[in-house]
Amino acid sequence: VFKLGFAMSVEANDQEREMLATKIDWVEQNKDFEITDNRAHARFIPRHPLSLLTLADGAVLPCFVVDISVSGAAVSADLVPKIGAVLAVGTVVGRVVRHIVGGFAVHFIAAQNRQEVEELVIRK
Repeated sequence: VFKLGFAMSVEANDQEREMLATKIDWVEQNKDFEITDNRAHARFIPRHPLSLLTLADGAVLPCFVVDISVSGAAVSADLVPKIGAVLAVGTVVGRVVRHIVGGFAVHFIAAQNRQEVEELVIRK
């Protein structure tokens, strides 16, 4: 620990390091809380961000959930699906609505319960 920060080492494979870098970039870009968020539902960062994506063809791949709300999620994965693609983040079905730096945004088909959405989205 230093006067203005700390140093640490991270034990992770290349994919985990890339996901961590994406999340750090997102936090850095969104740290200015003076900017108002006009979204309909508040976003939050999941406690355990690693999950699974299930694509329409049944393929399953790991993903990193950047943030979640009752109506959608921001996701980072090795694949960036086309806008409009149907997929499931964990067990919640949605459509890709836009591409973002390092990933894409998914709008859930149905709004989820705030107390349950993290458990439904985060699957291993």
